[in-house]
Amino acid sequence: MTFPSRSRKAARRFTRGSRERCGHGSHELIIERLGNAAQIEQHATLANAAETASLPYLTDVARLEWARQECLLAADAASFDPRELTAVPETRQITLRLALHPSLRLVDSQHPILDIWLFCQTPGEARLQLDGKGQQVMLWREATQIAMRAIDAGLYTLLTNMSHGETLADANAAALVADADLALDAVLPALFADGLI
Repeated sequence: MTFPSRSRKAARRFTRGSRERCGHGSHELIIERLGNAAQIEQHATLANAAETASLPYLTDVARLEWARQECLLAADAASFDPRELTAVPETRQITLRLALHPSLRLVDSQHPILDIWLFCQTPGEARLQLDGKGQQVMLWREATQIAMRAIDAGLYTLLTNMSHGETLADANAAALVADADLALDAVLPALFADGLI
């Protein structure tokens, strides 16, 4: 399956239109204007738009674009210093509930939305080869920029459960169901390094 240039143009127009509908102003004002990702679908009328009827991934690309807006406008917060964990007995560390950075967002799709989004940022008539696999994407703010990364099911599940207030033990248990090879002792240092906890 390929992602042709006409699809690139449609996706650009669609995401640009979503940003224009968002407008400018405080996070609260933008939320009031547009609401959430579900309303992006309503405003875009994707289900009935002849141009986008054959582009089922556009809705999820819009969700990714919306998540970028949320990242940019999210509150700031100081990162947790992992050295503070030394004051907690090792046997209790797994029972901690660690808060994720307010700008962190997660988007799950049956389509390779990050690849499509990145492809749409560059001009040209080339085609993107799609393998039919979906992508799970984590997004967060770094200074004034938005970082995005495709992640595996294990990390996605871990972060989702942590964002819901689960303990490390419970979040890790759920993540191991999704990916038995997930190594918490490797994942956590990387999250700390990115300032996401």
